[in-house]
Amino acid sequence: PKITEPQYTVEGADFILRDDDYNVFVQAFLDAEGKNNAFPFKCPLDYYCTATRIYYDTDSFQQGILVPIGNGDYQIVKQYYILGVSSYKTITLPVDGTIKVFKDDVEVFPTVDLSTGVVSFGSVQTGTLTVDCEFRLPMRFDVDENQLNQIKRAVNNAYVNSDSSLYLAVNFRLVECMNY
Repeated sequence: PKITEPQYTVEGADFILRDDDYNVFVQAFLDAEGKNNAFPFKCPLDYYCTATRIYYDTDSFQQGILVPIGNGDYQIVKQYYILGVSSYKTITLPVDGTIKVFKDDVEVFPTVDLSTGVVSFGSVQTGTLTVDCEFRLPMRFDVDENQLNQIKRAVNNAYVNSDSSLYLAVNFRLVECMNY
């Protein structure tokens, strides 16, 4: 299918992990069954949207908005407006406890599905609908078992710090999934 919005890719080249953190990394890979399953990932560069526009300059901003999808339901979307061009990111994994929905700048309390980012009012709304929330991206590993085994054997890339902890250099890639 055609991709209709930007997708994130996260790469770690020679990403340094302590030996105990490396074991957590390997367990996460195994829990996700490698490339098979997505998991919620907090992207440190883009993990929240705000109801109030955040301006980069006078002609560029970002904002959390609600887009109608029918029957009083709305999708959380992050709008990016840069130099006269809008792009949109569908938010499917909002974080519980961080979500505030606004209608004409007044907080309202609709139902929010945390697994889809769908906000349900029960009826069609008028006015401006915006949202504050943190979100996660559905990501999956983009390495296979053979590559993971190569990572495990990369002991020659390991070194010992002054506190006698073993550190490993790990290479990995995560890609955003459309379906979670």
